[in-house]
Amino acid sequence: MAPSNCQTFVAILLLLLPLATKGVDNNIPPILSPFFENICNVVECGRGRCVADQGHPFNFTCDCEDGWRRTRLEDDDEQDLEFLPCVIPDCSLEYSCMPAPPPPAIGSTVDQEAAQGIQRIHTRVNAMRATLIF
Repeated sequence: MAPSNCQTFVAILLLLLPLATKGVDNNIPPILSPFFENICNVVECGRGRCVADQGHPFNFTCDCEDGWRRTRLEDDDEQDLEFLPCVIPDCSLEYSCMPAPPPPAIGSTVDQEAAQGIQRIHTRVNAMRATLIF
């Protein structure tokens, strides 16, 4: 009984193997075509745009805007990760791509600004206490 089960299994395997390998080409069946065409409606690429592409994993790629990246890897290493969103700014450690903070007010120092901030907090706390009492 065991040899006949083994022969049946091998026969089914040999019959189904060509059918399984036929799906390797990147042709999408017509019934799935609407899903492929609308894939970019549900994909969020961050600071990039979605491009439907059957030749890539997940059937889409994200094209990043200038100054944005998918990973911190080199450009050549990023080719296999084109499905990731563009969320990492491409700038140096000097934060050259970020806007500069506003300059401090003329004649003020850091200690004066810190003292004024603490004074504002005390004023707000005292005002809250007064409203709670009345």
